[in-house]
Amino acid sequence: AVSCSSPQLNVLSNRIETDGLLIMEDDDLANGLERNDVKAIRVPGIKISSEIANPRVINTVYLGVYVGASQTVHFDLVKNELQQRFKKKEDILRINVQAFEEGFRFGEAA
Repeated sequence: AVSCSSPQLNVLSNRIETDGLLIMEDDDLANGLERNDVKAIRVPGIKISSEIANPRVINTVYLGVYVGASQTVHFDLVKNELQQRFKKKEDILRINVQAFEEGFRFGEAA
């Protein structure tokens, strides 16, 4: 689950299964998750996407965090999909690949 705000966290926290993964936006959540049976990762997604120069890629940052933390999908598979999806839009491709890579590194280190 991905939570970007405290109200979302309150709703989502009871829906996450034991040993599940929660990706939380670090800048907006005053309180953390009150469960110790799930892995919670606080991500400065707003900051990362803004540094890439486009806050609209925040979901791609979160996707990278998920892939890096869970290892359920191979890095190259997602990167290739981004390249296919945005192959005619080089600027959009570049920032989405950068967002994914930044998120992946963050998730992998978590």
